Amino acid sequence: MKKPLFFLLCSCAFPFWAKGNVVTPIFQTLLKADSTFTPSQPVEKKPIIFHGSVRSDLLLPQTDAVIGTEDTRHGLQSNSAAQFSLAYDCWEAGLRYEYQQQPLPGFEKDFAGHGLPYAYLRSRLGRFDVTLGSYYEQFGSGLILRTYEAPTLGIDSHLRGLRVGVDAGAGVQIKAIAGRQRHYWSTNPANIFGLDGEWSLPHLSFSPASRLMLGASWVAKHEEQDNVSRIISQKGQAVPMRQQLIQPTWVHAFDVRLAWHERHFNALVEYAHKGQDPSFDNGYTYGLGSTLLVSTSYSRRGLSALLQAKRAENMSFRSQRSGSLSPSMLNHLPPFPPQPTYALTTLYPYATQSVPGEWAFQGEVSYTLPKRSTLGGRYGTALKGHASQIFALGLNPVAAAQPLSGTAPSASSALMGTDGVQSRGFFAMGSTLYREIGVDIDRRLSRPLHLHLAYLHQRYDKTAIEGKGGIITTHIGIGELRWKASRNLGIRTELQYLHTQQDQGDWASVLVEVSAFHKWMLTLADQYNGHVYSTSLNRESAVHYLQGFLTYTEGLHRLQLGYGRTRAGYNCAGGVCRYIPAQRGWTLSYYLTF
Repeated sequence: MKKPLFFLLCSCAFPFWAKGNVVTPIFQTLLKADSTFTPSQPVEKKPIIFHGSVRSDLLLPQTDAVIGTEDTRHGLQSNSAAQFSLAYDCWEAGLRYEYQQQPLPGFEKDFAGHGLPYAYLRSRLGRFDVTLGSYYEQFGSGLILRTYEAPTLGIDSHLRGLRVGVDAGAGVQIKAIAGRQRHYWSTNPANIFGLDGEWSLPHLSFSPASRLMLGASWVAKHEEQDNVSRIISQKGQAVPMRQQLIQPTWVHAFDVRLAWHERHFNALVEYAHKGQDPSFDNGYTYGLGSTLLVSTSYSRRGLSALLQAKRAENMSFRSQRSGSLSPSMLNHLPPFPPQPTYALTTLYPYATQSVPGEWAFQGEVSYTLPKRSTLGGRYGTALKGHASQIFALGLNPVAAAQPLSGTAPSASSALMGTDGVQSRGFFAMGSTLYREIGVDIDRRLSRPLHLHLAYLHQRYDKTAIEGKGGIITTHIGIGELRWKASRNLGIRTELQYLHTQQDQGDWASVLVEVSAFHKWMLTLADQYNGHVYSTSLNRESAVHYLQGFLTYTEGLHRLQLGYGRTRAGYNCAGGVCRYIPAQRGWTLSYYLTF
């Protein structure tokens, strides 16, 4: 089992001599297409373009009872992949090899294995763009279809089949897809079909600087019925009755959108509708799904503003109705809280609630105080404020029903086989799921010295999002100082403090990062909490999560060696989260892109 990993690392190291983004002359010579020249009619050589990337993350775990690490007897764990593409003229082919025989902590056992899950052949012929094999696709904002890859979250939702894009002229773009979605090392049996069209209208007579775009999409899933049933026992009935759940084999989803672009102003209105789709996510209920997204933004030099609203109800859309967690998702609802960038702001991340749904609002304003002004100082000062408020849908109370039991994991739901819990109305809102208010100040104190200050307030309903934990209110203060000591030396420091009276109480974090000669970087970090509970020790302890990393970057290559503790928590990106257990040990990461 070690041979595939050895082959992966060795066979992908051949571009190691490459500097910057330029392929070496030797490599170019090997890739040039054969062609001949005549004095009367010179023929231009068409090069063969070769691109690729390699990523490998390895962990040599150690047992730590204080922070509660998992079983470390399996030894070295790794997630590695190498992807290559070859393009000539209008043709392109590519593949990706993955090796994760012992996946990193937090990845379910179905990830274990190695192979070639991704391969494609693509041709761009005139107005046509045809892909056969594996491909990623998104219709509109992704409300009914978005397939993408996020390796740190264990997401690779690409489709395998046929994709055809057509430039019909006059600003009309059409895409058609058909295929099956990846599920770990195979594909789900459901067939996915889709059609998308966008029309960019010519300049409007009343507003020559404006541009209007109309779009519409359709996605259909064909999936055979599962053997899902429930058992009902009623008074006076000697023998319990088994009811078989009849599931629709075809599920259709539609999306329409209107976008307006002006020199300083942008607006988008998008609505999606999904038919009856009983699944594990919604407790095998038959309610319809819908999402409304409204987004406006304004920007000019020194000022920008963003305002968005979203309503989603029963909008989980999978290629496998019995699926859970991140695999098999066909759609993606845009997240509204900003992506956290500092360590303590990731302690309580919000995961988008597609079922039963949510009302979400977001606003952001950025303003730059002018240079050489009283408040802006010599170099100017950037100010930013943002706020996010997410409510649960206002739902009708659930009527008392007899508990059910059946073969499906969610068959204990008393609503199985019904339309599920319905909202009281379109604008009806329930309790607050998440609230975030933040202020950022970014100022250059002198040419080599840069200061960033931030404050963040969160209100997080841990019970509604994670299943238990109550409501958590946090106040986070952040200070970051960057000092360019010389041309070859830079130092960055972070100080963070999180205050809360719930959950594990207060947290503190400190980081020092030293960069030298544009190649080397040394990072030392510590997160401290005084109430870390250990199940093995059955007590709380004060814990320092110390970490150290040494990073070397040379041209296209990046190599990082690290050691330390990592706290348990959720790793989130784009409103999608994966739980990562506590870890301790040596880490080694290698990245190459060429």
